[in-house]
Amino acid sequence: MRSILAVLFISSLAMFLFGCGGSNTVDSVLPVETGSNSLQISAEVNGSDAGSGLFTTEFKVTLLDSLNAPVTNATVSITHSTLGITSLIWDTGTASDYTASVSAYYPGTYTLNIQRGTDYLSNARVNAPDIHNITYPALNDTIPLNTPITALWSRITTAELVEVETRDYGPVLSSAVGDTDDGSFIIPGSSTVRDDQRVRIKRINDITLTRGLPGSSFHARIRNSVEPLVQR
Repeated sequence: MRSILAVLFISSLAMFLFGCGGSNTVDSVLPVETGSNSLQISAEVNGSDAGSGLFTTEFKVTLLDSLNAPVTNATVSITHSTLGITSLIWDTGTASDYTASVSAYYPGTYTLNIQRGTDYLSNARVNAPDIHNITYPALNDTIPLNTPITALWSRITTAELVEVETRDYGPVLSSAVGDTDDGSFIIPGSSTVRDDQRVRIKRINDITLTRGLPGSSFHARIRNSVEPLVQR
């Protein structure tokens, strides 16, 4: 009896640990952030296609205090397991913005840290979506006029939001039209004849920063495009 109980206990413990370990695979944020609750923070990780299969990433963090005044001379960094630590540079022209860029994009967890005197945010995390592939329309396809187009894409994991645009439509968030990151989006037909049409799809994860002032957020997005397309 004792050996059976021991086996049942070990099995239950293993199932519990497995469940706990797997939970982070579906969460867009790991709730470990700390902070002074004294900063208004808008943080962005923006990945974009740069042509020829290349991608870039721009980092931007805007900091304001409780009086809506710019927070200057802060130390701001965003860390990723592959990129390492990226230090953002204070933009003296805007006074409230800190920026940096790299010639690559990597999905996965980005961690934000901010320090300015006693004002701080530590270990705020967002999960950046994987790079999606637009499967329809394809490069140089002809898109018929006055006919809705169902844009199709493939992705590994599901993002919280999708934004779709062409040169004559949008950008429109999927949530605004009751759609999701399910790999398809219906774009209304256009009567505009053009040889330089494009389809852009952005997939976004966005979190609320609980240790910043109300309205603080941290989002990560990846944009991929197909262009040019012919509209006839």
